[in-house]
Parts: sequence; C-alpha cells; structure tokens
Amino acid sequence: MRGHAALSVFEKITAIVLSLGVLLPCVGNTAAEGSGSVAVYMPDGSELEYERKAENREFISFSGDVELTGVLLAYWQLDYLDATAESLAEAGTEHSLLLRFYPDRGSARLLPRFAEGGQGEQKPVQRIFLYHTREEDTFFDGFEMSYGAEDSAKIRNIVSYFTELPEGFLEDHEGKAVQPVSILVDGLASFIEGNHRFMFGKSQAIRAISLTEYSLAQIPDAQPDGYLSRPWIHYLYLVEDAAILDAPGGEQLLMLEAGTHRLERLGPPQNGWVKVRYAEEANVLRGYINAAVLKPVN
Repeated sequence: MRGHAALSVFEKITAIVLSLGVLLPCVGNTAAEGSGSVAVYMPDGSELEYERKAENREFISFSGDVELTGVLLAYWQLDYLDATAESLAEAGTEHSLLLRFYPDRGSARLLPRFAEGGQGEQKPVQRIFLYHTREEDTFFDGFEMSYGAEDSAKIRNIVSYFTELPEGFLEDHEGKAVQPVSILVDGLASFIEGNHRFMFGKSQAIRAISLTEYSLAQIPDAQPDGYLSRPWIHYLYLVEDAAILDAPGGEQLLMLEAGTHRLERLGPPQNGWVKVRYAEEANVLRGYINAAVLKPVN
C-alpha cells in the first residue's frame, strides 16, 4: 500500500472476547452522495462530514470525530534489512509496532458505508488502520503508522492500554497483543488501493474495557488465508535439509527437506537458533532450527 508502512501477511490465536458480533447491514443510513464511482452512505445523525479530493474522487476525507468500541490489535512488523543474505542469521531486522482497530457491530453502524460503482452492496468498515502522522497531498495522502526504535516512549504509552501482554512482546519486539477498547477517532480517510477500500484514522483517546463474549479469531484478519490477515506472523523457509530439534543442539524431532516453507518464526534468533512452528496436515511441531539454514519468506 502506498504512502504508509507495508502490511505483511498467524496461528489460531488465544480467544479474547468482546461483543463484536457479525457486521449487519445498517438500516438507518442516509441517502448516498454518489459523485465519483463510489457512493458514500452516512449514518443518520452522524456529525461526520466528508469531502473528496478534486484530483482523486476515490479519496474521501472525513472531518469530525466518533467514539467507537471494538478490539485494538497491536503487532510487530519485521523488515529484513538484507533480503539477499545467505541466511536469516545474516539478514538483520528492523522491528516496528503497528495498530489496527476492529469496530464492534454497534460501532460499525456509526461509520460511513461504501458502495463501489455508486450502487450495489453497502459495505461496512471492518477495520481501521491507525496512524500517527498524515502528510496531505492533492492526489493521495501519506500515512505513517509504524512506531520504531526511536519511539520507545510512545510504545510504552500504547502498551499501557493493554491489560495483558504476551511473554516477550516488549523484550523481543515480536508477536501481537489484543485488547477490547473504547476509542475516540478522528482524521478518518478512505481510499482504494488495488481492488480494496481502506479506512485510516487517528486515535485521540483509548480506554480499555471489559471482556464479553466475542472471540477475536472471528474477525477477518484472524482468518488463515485472508487478504491482510495475520500480519503478526513471519514465515521462514529452509535453504538446505535440516532437522527440527527439541532444544538448541538437542534431540531431533523431525527431518525436513530443503525448500520447506511456512515455518512460523516464534521469536528472534538466540545463539544461532530460531524457535519455529511447523504444521503439515495433522502434524504440528514446535522446536528449534539453526538460523544458518533459514531464510525469510518475502
């Protein structure tokens, strides 16, 4: 996606619950304003207002703010510094934290809906990519979503919204965390990239709320093969035959052939070894492989 950090493509996550439910058609929307090839349907009584860019009618900016409830996802994205390196041990990584918000059923009804082509199905907003900096342009705005090594104070503030963090989340800068929240969002913007419409927003206030009866595994980005799904998973493949061991330098669990892929990275290399998860049909193994025989899947 242009103008912001790249979105990478997780195993079935631990259930964390919130009353998201299934996103249903919004029956209270006002008539659409259909200038351009997309119609915008605003909820009745909404204080949000919008305008299109004169040079890009598909780019829609919204003024005003809206308070929503749903699930906040924080995840670490890994960017390999040398994609041509002979092995993972030599590739080097940069880690950045990104945020996505998934509105619950009631909150989805407070957001605009879109019908591409000016008619047809009104599609609800399923996710909002949260940014912290926006660079406006006449055709396409740029959004900065990532928090890097220089943003340690901001990252500490972000994780303060989470009642629980996975082990190693802050120390290793890998994995994901989820939290039901109430969030005040402004600076909403929607645009088409490829064949998909995206919604971006800036959080002004976030407050953790209690859990109810919804599993995060039900949201679109938790599905194994969906577009933009499981961005916290990073896959590796073998450049030569190697074994999965029960511990670094330990006993062999399974021998794998060169070219084996979809080895899920479970943490950073330590002393030349990487913990991985390997799944093939009914076989699921967790173990260690020498970093020298692994490369990232781009």
